Amino acid sequence: LFLPFPSADVSVPMAQASPMALKLKSVIGFGGGVTRGLVVLPNNTHVVYPLGSTVVVRHVFDAKADLRTLKGHTDRVTCVAVSPSGRYVASGQRTCPGAQAEIILWDATTWEVKFRLSLHKVSVRALSFSHDERYLASLGGDDDNRVAVWQTDTGKAICAAAATSRDQPALAIQFFSGDSTRLATAGAYDLRVWTIHSDAMKMEFAPCNLGSLRRVITCLYIDDNDQAVYAGTTSGDIVHVRTSTLLLKKNGPEEKKRFPKGVQAITPVMGGLLIGSGDGTVAIVDAESFRVVKSTKLSTGVTSLTSMIGPHLFVGTSDCTVYRMKLDDLSSKAVLFGHTSCVNDICFPFEYSQIFVTCSFGEIRVWNAETFEEHVRIKVPTVECTCVCVPKDGKTIVSGWGDGKIRAFGPQSGNLIYTINDAHPKGVTSITAAADCRRIISGGVEGSIRIWNVSKEAQRLAGEIKGHKGSINALVMSKSDRDVLSASNDGSCAVYDLEKLNRKAVVFAATQFRAVAFAVEEAQLLTTGTDRKIGYWEIVDGTEIRELEGSQQEIHALVVTKDEKYFATGGLDQLVRLWHYDEGLCKYVGEGHSKSVMKMAISPDQQTIVSVGEEGMIFLWQMPHLP
Repeated sequence: LFLPFPSADVSVPMAQASPMALKLKSVIGFGGGVTRGLVVLPNNTHVVYPLGSTVVVRHVFDAKADLRTLKGHTDRVTCVAVSPSGRYVASGQRTCPGAQAEIILWDATTWEVKFRLSLHKVSVRALSFSHDERYLASLGGDDDNRVAVWQTDTGKAICAAAATSRDQPALAIQFFSGDSTRLATAGAYDLRVWTIHSDAMKMEFAPCNLGSLRRVITCLYIDDNDQAVYAGTTSGDIVHVRTSTLLLKKNGPEEKKRFPKGVQAITPVMGGLLIGSGDGTVAIVDAESFRVVKSTKLSTGVTSLTSMIGPHLFVGTSDCTVYRMKLDDLSSKAVLFGHTSCVNDICFPFEYSQIFVTCSFGEIRVWNAETFEEHVRIKVPTVECTCVCVPKDGKTIVSGWGDGKIRAFGPQSGNLIYTINDAHPKGVTSITAAADCRRIISGGVEGSIRIWNVSKEAQRLAGEIKGHKGSINALVMSKSDRDVLSASNDGSCAVYDLEKLNRKAVVFAATQFRAVAFAVEEAQLLTTGTDRKIGYWEIVDGTEIRELEGSQQEIHALVVTKDEKYFATGGLDQLVRLWHYDEGLCKYVGEGHSKSVMKMAISPDQQTIVSVGEEGMIFLWQMPHLP
C-alpha cells in the first residue's frame, strides 16, 4: 500500500502556511439569561446581544445578512449597552473571584476595540451611556457593588463610589435622558440619584424617599423630560418617583393586579409603558395610573425589551428565544432561537441538507439549515441529552440520555415513539444507526457497546461488546454495515464485528480519544483526543503512520468530507479548522465560538460545516471551494 505520509511517529507542525478564514453563514443562539441583553442599534436594522463570551451584531429582519461576532472577552458577557447615536457599543463580563472584570468599549463604525476598562471586581452588572455619549456608567456585581463613570474619549474613569450603603447590591443603572451629569441607581430597598462633578472627579448621591415602601428594584426608565423615574420591582409593581423632589409619587398596579415574578424590563411606548415580567407577561400600562391597557403572555420569563422599530419591538426571554411583537395587538412571532446550555451533538439526516438536529440539556431541536429557524423542539425536562442520530430512512430521531435511556421521536411531530429503559445504567454517551434502520448501536459511560434490534412495537438487546474500560465517546458505522468503529476514554479505538461481536482491529495511545473517523476507503483511521494530536492510523496492524499537532488544547470534534480529501476539527481552543488530508496542513480557520467546540457535522451536499459549542451556540460555516 502506497502511503503519501512520513514514516511512523513523525510529528508534523500544526500549520506551515497561514490558513485562510472560513466564511460564516450564520449563528444560531441568543443569550436570554442576560437581563436587558437585547438592544436595538439606532439604525433600526440591527440588534446587539451577548452569547457566551461573544457579542453578536445581526440584522433584525434578514438572518442571512450582515452578521458579526465581536470577540474580546475572556468569560461570559453579562451586560451590553448602545450609545444614543450608535457610535459606541459597550459590553461587560464576569471573571474569576478576586480578578477585575473588563468592560470593552467598541467603536461601532469599525467594530474594533476602542478601550478596555478595568475597575470592577468579578463581574459587571449593568451599563448606561449619557445622552451626549461623553460618559459611560458602569455598575459592579455582588462582589464589587460600585458605580463608576468613564470618559468615552479617553477610556479613563473619572469617579467611582459605593453603589449602596447596605450589604444588598445595586441591580440597575440609568443616565438621565437629557442631563449627562445625573444618573440613577437602584437595588434592594434603595433608589438613588447621583450628580457627577467631573472637574472634582467625584460623584454624590441623594436618596429617593419611598416612605414606608420597601422594594427590590430590578430595572429603571427615566422619561424624556427627566421629570420621572419609573422603577420595576420584584414585587411586581412599578414605582414612580419625581426627580425634582425625589419623593414617591405613586406605585402600582394594586396588589391583586401586580405582575407575577416581578417586573424585569421597562421601555416607553406610545401612550404609556411596556412592561415585561418574570412569568412571561408583556403589558402596556398607563404611565400615570399604572392601569393595564392590554397584555399578552409568552411561554417563559421576559428578560429584555427593545425600543420600537416601526410598529414592532423585540422581546428576549429566559429560554433564549427572541420574539418580534406588534405593538397594536401584542401579537408575536419567534424570530431568533437558541439552546440554553451546552450543545452536545449535531447530525444531518441521510442525504438531506435542508435540516439538522441538535441536542442539549433536556431537549432536542430540529433546525432549518437555510432559514436558520427552529422547526421542532422536543422536551424531556431535567435530563441531559448526550447524543443524537437520524437513521437512514429518516422516520425517527434516536437519542441517548444521561438517565441511561434511549428515546426515539418523530422528526416532524416530536412525539415519543419508543423508549429503551436501562440501555446503559450509568448513561448513554454515543449512538449510531445501521443502514438497515433495524439496528441501533449505543455506547455508555461504563464502556460497553450494545446492539439493539428496534421497531416501533418492540426493542430487543441483540448483543453486547465489552471491549472498552472507559466511556465511549464516538461510534461510526462502516459502509458495509457490518462493523462499528469506537473511540473511548481508555485510550483505544477499535473496529468491532457486529455479527460475531469480536474485535477486528484496535489502536492504542496515551490519550483519551474524543473522536474518530474512517479514511482512505476505510483502510485508515483518523483520531483526535486530549493529547491535542491528530493521528493517522493503519487499520490492518494498528500502527500510527502520521501525527499532527492539531491544537494547543484538547480536540473534541472531527468530521471528514465525502471525498476524504479534507477533514475538520474543533475543541477547547474554540476554533474550527479545515485540514487537507494528504498534506496534513490546516487550510482554513473559523473563529467565533466563545467556549469549547463540542461536535461538528458537514452537510450531505458538502456546502456547510456546522459546529456546536459549550456556550450553546451553533455556527454554520460556508464550505470553501476546495480543489
